[in-house]
Amino acid sequence: MTVRQVADKLASFVAKNGRQFEDITRQKNPGDSPFKFLFDKNCSDYKYYETRLAEEEKVHAQTKDAQASKIVNSSTASSIAHTGAHRSSFEQRSNYQTPASALYGAYEGSSSQGSSSGHGGQSMSAPSDPVALMEFYMKKAAQEERKRPPRQSKDEMPPPPCLIQGPPKKGHHMGDFIPQEELEKFMARCNDAAAQKATKEAAEKAKIQADNIGHKLLSKMGWREGEGLGSERSGRADPIMAGDVKQDHLGVGAIQPGEVSSEDDIYEQYKKRMMLGYRHRPNPLNNPRKQYY
Repeated sequence: MTVRQVADKLASFVAKNGRQFEDITRQKNPGDSPFKFLFDKNCSDYKYYETRLAEEEKVHAQTKDAQASKIVNSSTASSIAHTGAHRSSFEQRSNYQTPASALYGAYEGSSSQGSSSGHGGQSMSAPSDPVALMEFYMKKAAQEERKRPPRQSKDEMPPPPCLIQGPPKKGHHMGDFIPQEELEKFMARCNDAAAQKATKEAAEKAKIQADNIGHKLLSKMGWREGEGLGSERSGRADPIMAGDVKQDHLGVGAIQPGEVSSEDDIYEQYKKRMMLGYRHRPNPLNNPRKQYY
C-alpha cells in the first residue's frame, strides 16, 4: 500500500469521525511507519493528506445537510424516527466497518476462516468502537507495510563495483594480458581495418604540431605543411624516419619471432598474439624472469 492510499483512507476516516483521530494515529505510530508523513507538516504527502481531508469533510458536510433536509421534509414523526434509526445504523456501518473491509476484505475473510477453525467457530470482524477500529486499521496497515518488499532509498550509498560485477575477466586467457594499445598495434599490422583506422587516428593526434621548434623555424623560412624542402619545394616533405630500433636486446640482422606481418595466416597470427600476451603476463611474486622471445 502506497503512502497516497494510506493518506486517502486516513482522510476519509478522520473526516467522518473527527480530527482527534489524527492525533491518536500520530501517537500510536511513532518512527518509520505508513503514517510517518503526519510528523512532517511541510512534506508533500502531508499537504496531499490535508487536501484530501478538506475534500472529504466538504463531501461529508454536504451529505449531512442532504440527510437533514430529507428528515425535515418527511411526512410523519414515526417515519422520521424510523428513518433516523435506520440512517444512524447505516452511518455506523459505513463509518466503522466500510474502511477496514474495503481495505482488507480478502485478508479478513481468510483470517475469519482461520479463527473460526482455531477458536471453535468464532469469526473475527472489525470492532464497532472508533478507537478500537483505528487500532485495528493501524495494525493492518503495519502488516501490509511488512509484506511489501524493501526498496532502496536514493540517499543510500550504492554498493561498491566489486560487489556488483563478477570476477574480472583478465587472466582467463593469455590474450587478456595484452594491453589495449599493444593489441591495437598488433591488429593494425594484421590488416585489420578497424585497428588500422584507430592507428591512423592516433598517428594524426601524435603528429608534429605548430608549437614544435623545428616547425616554427621552417615556417619562418616560408615552409608550409605538406610542401617539400628547398627553394624549389622539391625536397623531402615527410619527416625522416630514425629507422627500425632494435628492441629486446636483439643483435644486428636478428629477426623478432613474435613480429606479425600482413602475410601471416590466422593461425600464425594467433600464435604470435599468444606470444605477445606471454610477454605481458603478470608477475605477482615480482621475481626475475627470463625473456624467451
